[in-house]
Parts: sequence; C-alpha cells; structure tokens
Amino acid sequence: MSFNFAPITSAIASFRKWISGSPSAPIQKLPPELLVEIFSMHWSPFDEDDSEAGLPEEDPSLSFREELEHLAHAPLLDLSTVCSQWHSIILGTPSLWRKIRLVGSIWSDEPEDVAKVMQLLNAALARSNRYPLTLVLSGTEAKQSYATAVQLLASSSERWKSLTIRYDGIMVAALSSIEGHLPRLESLFIEFGEGEFEQSALDVFSSTPALQILYFYGLADGFSKFPLRQLTSLTCLTISSVQIPDIVALTPSLRDGASLTLEMFMMDDEVVWELDLEIIPATSSIGELRIDVDTDQPFAGSIFKDVLGSMFSSLTLPLLETMQLNIPRSSQLYQGSFPWPSQHFLALSQRSSFSSHLLSLFLIDLIVTEAELVECLHGLQALESLSIGDHDKAYSGTDHHLITDSLLTRLTRTDDSDSAVLIPRLRFFTCRSSLEFSDSKYYECICSRASSDDVPEGCFESDLVCLYDPPREQEAVTSRVDELCAAGRLKLQVISQDTWLSPA
Repeated sequence: MSFNFAPITSAIASFRKWISGSPSAPIQKLPPELLVEIFSMHWSPFDEDDSEAGLPEEDPSLSFREELEHLAHAPLLDLSTVCSQWHSIILGTPSLWRKIRLVGSIWSDEPEDVAKVMQLLNAALARSNRYPLTLVLSGTEAKQSYATAVQLLASSSERWKSLTIRYDGIMVAALSSIEGHLPRLESLFIEFGEGEFEQSALDVFSSTPALQILYFYGLADGFSKFPLRQLTSLTCLTISSVQIPDIVALTPSLRDGASLTLEMFMMDDEVVWELDLEIIPATSSIGELRIDVDTDQPFAGSIFKDVLGSMFSSLTLPLLETMQLNIPRSSQLYQGSFPWPSQHFLALSQRSSFSSHLLSLFLIDLIVTEAELVECLHGLQALESLSIGDHDKAYSGTDHHLITDSLLTRLTRTDDSDSAVLIPRLRFFTCRSSLEFSDSKYYECICSRASSDDVPEGCFESDLVCLYDPPREQEAVTSRVDELCAAGRLKLQVISQDTWLSPA
C-alpha cells in the first residue's frame, strides 16, 4: 500500500517559504528595530533594573547546565532559528548581547566545563561587538574557573557600563588589571563577600571618570576610594546607627543636587543601644535624602527617632529638594510606631532655609501629630508634594489618626485673601487613611487646591490610599470633582492599601 506524501511535502515547503520571507507575512513587515525590541523583551539573563537592586538571590536548584544556557543567551538562539531574517538580526545586533551574568557558586573546575564556559563567554563578547556591557557577577565560594572567566571580562573593561559584583578575594585578584581602564563605567553596585582584604583592593575603582551611580554594601571606610564629587546618586546599604557619623562626614564631598539613600538595618543589641552618637556638623549640597529603615529589634521606633534627630541636628542642607523616610511594613508591624523628630526637623528647616527649596516631603510611614505637622508645614512655602498617613494596630502596632476634618480644614484654601495659606504651592497630596474624616471635608480640600491659580502647571493630583473601605460618594461634591477632572485641573485616585503596596 502506497501513500501520496506530495501534498504534505508541498504544504511544508510553502510554509517554509512563507515564514522565511514572504512579503504577505505580517511579521515580515515589522521594521528590524521593532523586532529587536521584541527580542530583548522576550528574554534577558537578568532585568537591567535588578542591577540597581543588588545581586540576585542565588537559586540552589540552579544547575551548571542552566548557567551555560544563560551565558549562551539560549532563548535568543532559539529565536534565531525561526528564519534567516531573525537569525541575521539577532546575531548582528550587539545590544541584544550586552548583558552578561555569571553565577560562580555552581561552576565546575572540570576542563571540559571550563572550555564550554570560555567558548560561550567569548561568543557573547564577540557578538556584543563594541557595545557597552552590563554585568552581574555573583556567586559565593566560586571556583578558579570563575576567576578565569572574570579575567576574560576584565580584558573588555573599557566597555563596562554597569557592574553589579560581590567583591571577595577571588574578585580582587581577577580584577587587578582593570584599574585605569573603566572609562565608560556609569553604575556600580558593590557587595563584599567572605574573607578579609586590604582597602587598597578598591583602588581599581578610583579612576572611573563616568561613574554616576554607586550602591555600596559593606565597608564604610572604602568610600574614600570612589570619586564622590561626580556621583549623582549614592546608596549606602545595610548600615548601622554607629556608621551614621561616617556617612554624615562624607556628605559634603557629594556634588550639588546629588541623591543620597541610606538603608539602615538595626539588628545587634550593641547597635540598637548606641544612642550617644558623636556627629560632627556638616553642610552638604545634596538635593535628595532618602532613609529606609529595617529592623528586628523591639523599641526600634524610639531609637530611630533619636538617630534621625541626631542626623538632623548635625546637618545643614541648603539645596535639599526631596526628603523621604520609609519604614517597611514588617518593621512597623512587629516593632511598633516610628515617631517623627519634629523639633529637630524644625531646626534643620530653619538652618537650611527649606522654605525656599524643599519641594517634596514623604512622611507616610511615621507617626506625626497634627500640631507637629502644621508647625513644620508653616515654614515650607515651596513645598509641592506631601505624603502623610494614619496608622492602625494591624499595620503598625498602634492607632494614630492624623488625617481628620481638622487637618483637612487647615489644608483647604479659602477665598479670604488675607488668611495665610498653608503650603500654597501644594500640587501632589498622598494620604494613607483609616477614613476618620468627612467625605465632604476631603473633597472640599482637594477641590479648593485644584481650583487655585497657584498650582504649578494647572493640575492638582491626590492619591487617597484607604486602609479600609473607600469613602462614601456624595453626589453634590463628587460632581465638582468630576468637573475639575474633566477640565484637567484635578487627578484623583482612590485605591486600597494592598493595591498601593503592590509592585507596578
């Protein structure tokens, strides 16, 4: 019995012809640059934004084979087999090969495995051509083969644009050749691994003329090795309260308008109870100050108030535009409230002339009384963005209602031109609330702001983050809200706490 395969063979041939270049195929009509965007979103060895968040969590289930697939950019190679056009675009577009991630903890020192790694790494470097590289080098207890691969990358250090690295003894030796050969490095995240080494090991990063963003995890003494004056952003990770004097001392070395982020982690008892901080007064021209706090210690809230108060007492910030204080939900839930050092802030505000340049104040995670807040806001005539919040026991271990009819009335603009307006240039207003206020008072407040000619660019934005159910709508008031929104004068968002906390 015979079977006629001709129709099937013909159909396969027609399909191959169609997918490989038929002008009638819609996918073939896409411009190459759009295909490149699609390919880059299809797969990457890591999200480029992750390089700012630090080294990725090491997956114990990750195999050496999977590491080879990452290094080979295997999904891109799979796409390159679809048709000749895709093959040409993928292998001929250096930007698709700019990201390289090495996880040294799962590597093998077997000669055959080392040869595979070096072959794939050489291929990635060749296909990226002269394109600036983004590197993530992680892995504890790395093998010697890992150092060999890092040395190969070091030979292309002139192309490094972003580097995220766990710096340990192996790295010190492997990267000794890059000193003076990092002309393009703009972003550096450095975490210190196991073992001890001299501070001179950081000399390789002292000549980085393009460096703008530095994330530093570990040795505070090493800051002097970096060109602080040229940084636009400095993030100091997992610092303790006893390191605050050193941090404050380096702030005058930062450039005008730079962003400084401090991630404080209070864990050891000796750190938590080290309250008598001797901080030398310093004047800094930074433009943004952000402080994130995490802790597993009881009574950390009052300790944080003392530490923050000591910082405020020692600093003068004549160009500061943004101040943001964040307390992770876990810290609030288990350690209670974090009070606001109001009097220390008032002294800092007056000393630094915040009235003329502070634009944004984020206090939503701190316990602030209405009297304290109003006193602070009276001197902030330039403020455009304010974030404040209520607290409840389920969230932060204490009940505290800041956003009430009384406060909203104080924030409401009136027709009386003789009355002093609290924060007249307010443009962004975020409040996390347990809804201990009248709906009409809230809508009256935001409508008065949206109707004002003093609002820059003619639009007022308000986010109401509800700890519980949204407020009841009142037809007469919400019709005015609708009119202002339709006219482009108001943007209003009412969302739940869980939605607000969810990543975008």
